[in-house]
Amino acid sequence: MNSLGGTAKLAFDPLQDQEGASGFNLEQKLIDQAEALNVHKVLHALNEPFKEVFMLRVFGELSFDHISQIFGRTESWARVTYHRARLKIQKLLMEDEQ
Repeated sequence: MNSLGGTAKLAFDPLQDQEGASGFNLEQKLIDQAEALNVHKVLHALNEPFKEVFMLRVFGELSFDHISQIFGRTESWARVTYHRARLKIQKLLMEDEQ
């Protein structure tokens, strides 16, 4: 505990290559960032409306109902479009790995 009654914070050691008590693993974070960059590259190449629906759902955290209202379509359309976008992204990512 610190002098104000709270708990002391652990300092981050950027040179530490082992996962510490905090659960932070630098190598895994870098791998995740590289994977995220690949997803963003694939997403950038995706056609509309797949790109926008996927981005609204994942990054905007919008419900399918809200997405359907934005596009003036049904909620079912939003769901199907999102799932088709996911399949396209997965396919493109698998092709990039080969």
